[in-house]
Formats: sequence, C-alpha cells, structure tokens
Amino acid sequence: MNKLNDYIKWGLMFSDNLHNPMTPSYNPLAEFVPYVATKEIVHSRIISELLSPSGNHGENERFLKEFFSLLKLDYSKFHDFNVIRERKVGRVLTEGGSRSIDILITYKDDESRSHAIIIENKLNHAEYQYLQLEDYEKGIELECFNVDRIVLLHDIEQSIMGNSYVGEKYVYLYPADLYKWISSSTSNSNILSYADYLNSLNNQNISKLNAKIMKNLSLAEIKSLKKVVDAYSNLGSVLMDDVVTSVQSELTFSITSEPNIVDIGWKGVCVKNAEDYKRNGVWVELFYPKDPADDDLGYDVYLYSYEDNVSKATEIAERCDFEFAGIQDGYSFFRAKNGKFRFHMFPHETKRKELVKEVVRLLKRMHE
Repeated sequence: MNKLNDYIKWGLMFSDNLHNPMTPSYNPLAEFVPYVATKEIVHSRIISELLSPSGNHGENERFLKEFFSLLKLDYSKFHDFNVIRERKVGRVLTEGGSRSIDILITYKDDESRSHAIIIENKLNHAEYQYLQLEDYEKGIELECFNVDRIVLLHDIEQSIMGNSYVGEKYVYLYPADLYKWISSSTSNSNILSYADYLNSLNNQNISKLNAKIMKNLSLAEIKSLKKVVDAYSNLGSVLMDDVVTSVQSELTFSITSEPNIVDIGWKGVCVKNAEDYKRNGVWVELFYPKDPADDDLGYDVYLYSYEDNVSKATEIAERCDFEFAGIQDGYSFFRAKNGKFRFHMFPHETKRKELVKEVVRLLKRMHE
C-alpha cells in the first residue's frame, strides 16, 4: 500500500497546478473559467494575435516557431507567413453561403508553393457542423493551398472511437498543450497569465489524464485503487463519527446522533442530549458535503429546531451566541455570527478540533 500511496502522490494529478502538480497555486483568473470558456471568439483573438509575428506581444516569430514545432512542422523550410482570423472560404461539399475558418495560417515553401494550417476553435465545446472541416479543407485546396495540418482546439479531451477526424493531418490541442506552447515562448507576465488561465481550464481533463496514467498499472494496483475509491465514499460519515465520538469524550452527559436532513449536495447529522432536547426542542446540526472534496459547500455547525418552536429556539440560540438564519421545510435554524464555524475545506486535525470544541460548547450551553 505504501508503494501505491507513492504512486498516487507522485504519479497522478490532483492539484489544479498541472505544470507542478505538487505545488498548489492560486490563480484568480481561474474564477473566470465558467464565463470566458464559452467565448470562442475571445480565445481566437488572443491565439491569432500570439501566432502573428507582427503581433503586439513583442516576441516576433517566437510563438509561431514554437507552434510549428508543436505540429511537427519544420519552420525553417517556409516563409511569407500570414495569420488570418475569421477567414472566409467557399463551400464545396455543402450548399449555402461561405464558411468562416477561425484561424488560418498561410505560408510558402522554397519553391513558392502555397501551404496552409487550418485552426478550428472548439474551446467552447461546440459541436461540429455537417462536413465543416471537409468544406474548409476542400475550399482552401481550391485556392491552390496545400493543407499541412488541421488543428482542433478542444477544452475536453476527445475520444478516437467513432471519430472521423484522425490521422497525421489532424492535430488535437487541449488547454494544457496551449499552456505549454505559450509558456515556452515568452516570459511576459501578462501573456503568462492567459497561459495560467488555460491551465485552469484544463482541470476538467484531469480525470482522463489520470486514467491514462493508471492504464499502465497492474491488476493488483488497480484493485488497491478501487479500495481507495470505496474508502473515499465513506469518508464523510467516518469523519462525522469521529467528531461525535470526540464530542462525547468531552462531555459528562450522554448524547445521541443520527443522520436526518439531506439537502442538495449536503448531508446532516443531528447531535443532541435527549433530556435537553425534550426540554427545549433544539439540537446541533452538523452539515457536511456528500463529496468530501467539495470546498464550495463546506462543513457547517447550526442549531436546529422545528418551525413552531422558533421562539424557544431563538432564546437558546442567543444564549449560545448564535443568530436566526431562516425557516425552511418546517425547520427553524440558527448559525454562528459572521459564519465563524463554517469550514470551506476538508477539516484536517486542527480544524476538526475546533469543530469538536464548538459542538461541545453548544451542547454544554444548552445543558445549563
């Protein structure tokens, strides 16, 4: 199992910081991922600007050279480069008006023959139109260009099963590839901030990247990983059991606990002393996320009662320095002022002690 732990620690990608997976870093641009990721035109503008030797980036041909290297093309054999965004091309295989290629790179070889690279941007996870790429290629070929590569930019890794766009001419690039391309081409912090954003966008591919690493494991190691997955599914309830057990060890009176309230994304555990509950109708409610790794939901400590007991519950809550938070589904509930006892991440040992201390405090105060 130690070997497996080492493999997980150093082999699989758990951190958002994929270029250095063991060193977590905060990237504020990651907060924009859900909003900008769907804006295909934004990415096309930035990428075409970087590819242009005359772009405002000040790196001259550096980005274009690195891009050719990424596509396994020899940059030194070509000249007269042009980068065009939203390049119109006539339809050949379908009917209708002209199509628009997201980015087209044209250039010539030493014998003055014309070449092209077609770049189709699907970073917004859009679907392909009927015969879209085929129309692009045929249309450009009719203009006497030799199409060297058709580059497909995707935010989510594509499967080759059932995919007609495979072969040497088709090159799939994902946010992690674009991150590496940009990072190897410049030290400009402003441009690197966009690279870091792309790195964040690639987080949705971590599961598949890990699966690719895992495919080389032995059956025994795969079975060990399955045990880890099974253990993870029980982590939340085991954590709450540990908290309740620790709380009981700090009290001179007995308590009971039971799962009761289940909300979207959360589970709840009711903790109470039977006599105190009979007297005041209030209990401690511990909420924890169904997914222990979900740091958006957090771990919460509330005081709960029923809606028709709100007056008595408010009196108890005030004694505990809690404040009224609302009424929902027949329950009245109260929380610590300023959200003091809400943990936005898995409560490790130190935080768990704080959680236990607070539950003990509440139960003692209600027992007075």
